[in-house]
Amino acid sequence: MQDFRITKLKRFMRVFLLFFTPCICMQAAAQTKDRIQLFVNCQSTCYLDYLRTDITWVDYVRDIPECDVSLLITSLETGSSGTEFQLVFTGEQRFTGLNDTLKCAANGINTDDEVRKMLSQTVKLGLMRYAARTPSGTVIEIAHPGDEGFAEGSNPEHDPYNGWIFNIGLNGNGDGQKVFRSLFGRLNVSASQVLEDHKIQFWCNTTYRENRFIIDDNEEIFVRRSSYYSGSYIKSVTPKFSAGIFTEAGTSDFENMDVNSNISAAVEYNFFPYTEAQTRALALSYIIGGSYYNFHERTIFNKTEQIVPEHSISLAFSTTKPWGTVSCALYGSTFLNTITRHSYGAWANFDVRIFKGLSANAFLSYDVIQDQINLPAGGASDAEIFLQQQVLATNYSYFAFIGINYRFGSIYNNVVNPRFELGNGNFN
Repeated sequence: MQDFRITKLKRFMRVFLLFFTPCICMQAAAQTKDRIQLFVNCQSTCYLDYLRTDITWVDYVRDIPECDVSLLITSLETGSSGTEFQLVFTGEQRFTGLNDTLKCAANGINTDDEVRKMLSQTVKLGLMRYAARTPSGTVIEIAHPGDEGFAEGSNPEHDPYNGWIFNIGLNGNGDGQKVFRSLFGRLNVSASQVLEDHKIQFWCNTTYRENRFIIDDNEEIFVRRSSYYSGSYIKSVTPKFSAGIFTEAGTSDFENMDVNSNISAAVEYNFFPYTEAQTRALALSYIIGGSYYNFHERTIFNKTEQIVPEHSISLAFSTTKPWGTVSCALYGSTFLNTITRHSYGAWANFDVRIFKGLSANAFLSYDVIQDQINLPAGGASDAEIFLQQQVLATNYSYFAFIGINYRFGSIYNNVVNPRFELGNGNFN
């Protein structure tokens, strides 16, 4: 009798699951569909872990085909050594055609926590127009603590520094073992003012590097020192045209230069407005000026000092889309008094999604070098070559990097679990 009741209960449960499981699944699917399916594509640091913990009323998916809102986040450095983020919202599937672009800027003195809160707030604002078209929009509350903002792209009128930013940095490191010791130190000083109609920048860098080798009580010391200064004034002439004046000076053991100074004038035309620089840019620039060299050792051309007039031209392109980023440039320079002394080259960089889950990235560069007037006549010893203590003769240089990545698995990306990660500095 008991076995009969158990059998009857099992049959009842099968019937219950047969008829009600589809209903439960449909209800769960409906609840998931009510939530925004968000795909976030970061071309820079965007504190994705923080966004996932702060904005919990959306589902984060791993690929565009599963989303109904695609968010592309890019960034540029601002005049205050901060970061301007551009957020491009693209409606997919049920939100096709519903697109938007927002921007927000963080100052260089903002902490990571302040930056990520500001970025999260901007993401929330951008998602509001999509949430308003879903059932979940009826339960979202919007609060406004007060109007304390100001127009984007401008500084407050009461800014006591009038946009000037100053920075002083000093760092160093050392390491060693029984037969080797190394010391390194660097001093950086910079000042900049970035306003709507112009920007002024000054930068100075001094480095010291020392390597000691102790073998059989014999000690060899190799030292490299360098100091560089640069300054520039760039005028915003039109939304697509700029002009500037640049100065440089420096000294370098590696480059065989006691003094290297330069002054030049430049113009640049961007075929797209500069306001679109985070999305697309095609800039043609021309620079003309002159350099003075005072060499540490007599060169292979029997010179201890030299004045060289020179000019250069470059064409650079960059675009950032939901499927990835592509940028490239062509450039060349020549001496005006000896056109056979020249250099030219190109580089290209891309990081693109080939199809769902598969992406590729690469950086390639190649330079033809025919303007090495600073090569010392005495050449370099074997030790100096191995330790890269001195510039070496060459007529070309190249660099290549390529990578490919394939990712698959669950499309959902909502959970943040930082256990055993905090010691690695992962606080985003």
